Amino acid sequence: MLTVIGYSLNDTIVVFDRIRENKGRVESLNPNIINQSINQTLSRTLLTSLTTFIVIFVLYVFGGKGVHGFSFALLIGVAVGTYSSVAIAAPLLASPRVLAGVVYVLMVYDAEKFKDTVSQMSQLSESVRKAVIERADASFSELDEAIEKDRNR
Repeated sequence: MLTVIGYSLNDTIVVFDRIRENKGRVESLNPNIINQSINQTLSRTLLTSLTTFIVIFVLYVFGGKGVHGFSFALLIGVAVGTYSSVAIAAPLLASPRVLAGVVYVLMVYDAEKFKDTVSQMSQLSESVRKAVIERADASFSELDEAIEKDRNR
């Protein structure tokens, strides 16, 4: 799992770095810069992913039964990771509101998991648990206000 995440993250960083280079001193990021950057890194990304995919496929075909599950997960992970780096992550930069919405949803999801985890931790005192949960709620209230302010702009 960590291998697949690291592989996908590396592809995303390569694309984002090219976007940063192409943006240069331009004041705002626009879809043309993102498209140009994706096109510049696409061949590198596809060649790297295809090479990795071929090696993992050979491992899947010629490996033993113990390797099949691992290599199959890597095959799916490389394909999905490459797609997400090029077709999902980079275009999200063109729409800050959509990106803010995605970040917000992930934060709320993590906050709910975090609240559940904190409430289950018996070694923390009641006051510490309440303080942590109140702090998380306050942070989300500030984020809600910032998103609303951006919408009204």
